[in-house]
Amino acid sequence: GAALLLVTGKGGRYRYLTCSTKRTMSSTACVLRNFRLAEVDDAVVTALEQKILQPERLHLLLAGLLEKSDEAAAERRQRLSRLRSALTESKGALARIWDAIEAGAASPHDPDIRARLDARNREIRSVEEQIRTVQAHDEDAQKPVITEEVLGRFASLMREGLRSDNPTLRKGYLQMLASEVRLSNTDLIIRGAKGNLETVIAKTAGDRGQLVPTFAGNWRTRQDSNL
Repeated sequence: GAALLLVTGKGGRYRYLTCSTKRTMSSTACVLRNFRLAEVDDAVVTALEQKILQPERLHLLLAGLLEKSDEAAAERRQRLSRLRSALTESKGALARIWDAIEAGAASPHDPDIRARLDARNREIRSVEEQIRTVQAHDEDAQKPVITEEVLGRFASLMREGLRSDNPTLRKGYLQMLASEVRLSNTDLIIRGAKGNLETVIAKTAGDRGQLVPTFAGNWRTRQDSNL
């Protein structure tokens, strides 16, 4: 349940992940072995490519995504209610962490606390984006339709982004799909909300095929970004 730390060796030639508890407390505090970062990166991206980023798999996951029916509208209202409840819960959890820090019961410099703060903030941003997507669906009668061509373009763009040589950009694309990656000595588990897929695929359909993480403001460093 602890966060993973990136540790380097041999003057930066080797980069690996280790348990923060083992690193900060003692080598016997956790039985998790060290993992080479490159191997974990490749395993995560390969799993997403094979399990998610296939047009036929996306079609199954998102069947009926933008159906304009009374039943679909009712489902969206229910989903909006669930998302708002989840947002309230996430903001409350984040506030409790900060309360503990302010009371001196926890330190913002603790790797576990930092990881929990980051996870809650990502969770809040993700839920807020999903809420905006659901609301925009009902407000915009011309919302782009998800077609097989859109699914194929989305899968291609995501695979390209996840294999980018730019680690910051690659991380941004990963966070579009995955909210958590957990490691044990035998398993690697990737978790993500299906609603995130809806959000980014809708962007692919509506933004002339572009799909760039919102933080990547200078992703085209040698050209005007408005081209």
